[in-house]
Amino acid sequence: MPIITPAYPCMNSSYNVSTSTLRVMTEQFLIGNRICEVNIVAADPDNLHAWKGWVESHLRQLTLMIERDTQGKLQCHPYPHEYVDPSKQCSHNAFFMGLQRKQGEIV
Repeated sequence: MPIITPAYPCMNSSYNVSTSTLRVMTEQFLIGNRICEVNIVAADPDNLHAWKGWVESHLRQLTLMIERDTQGKLQCHPYPHEYVDPSKQCSHNAFFMGLQRKQGEIV
């Protein structure tokens, strides 16, 4: 399984995986098996607006990268609207993406 680093340039770091780290990753994958959440938090509404625009413009690229880097085995469906939690006191937005394995595929 390729493990792609989130920093540029992206690299496959699967050579760093041991039995124990694979167990931890597998447990975390099970927890987040169905949902990917992208949170945007900013100090004020103006900064939030700028970051929100940047994130929205890159969600399509994230979708394409997820599908490309899993050789099409993982399908990604972004929810097109942001979510705002009124109980949080900071300026924030969240975007959600549904993730699903193609039938019969192991990712």
